[in-house]
Amino acid sequence: MRILLRLLRYVLYLALAGALAGALAIGTAYWLIAPRLPSVETLKDVRLQVPLRIYSADDKLVAAFGETKRTPVRIEVRFLPEHEAEEVQPRDVLADHHQDHGERHGEHQPHGSPDPSPE
Repeated sequence: MRILLRLLRYVLYLALAGALAGALAIGTAYWLIAPRLPSVETLKDVRLQVPLRIYSADDKLVAAFGETKRTPVRIEVRFLPEHEAEEVQPRDVLADHHQDHGERHGEHQPHGSPDPSPE
């Protein structure tokens, strides 16, 4: 019993030392990295790059140099009610995607049907 208590005490000391070392490592990392991070105001001020576009005399695009302009898009977050979310399975979403893709490109073939022969 005495050996078990001594072992438990060593494990407790080791866990405490590990937690202290982890906290010290995280604090040191924050202390080293924090001064280099940009402010929140800088991150919120987004300036999109506009490419240099060269047009001919008749207003036709000749060339575009530089990064393309990125247009920010608002993403609408919509959550499904629980009873609808349980009905949607990932395989259903993939099947719908593949079916839509095939129909758009005129390539939809039901599973198991032979390829049409060229006439």
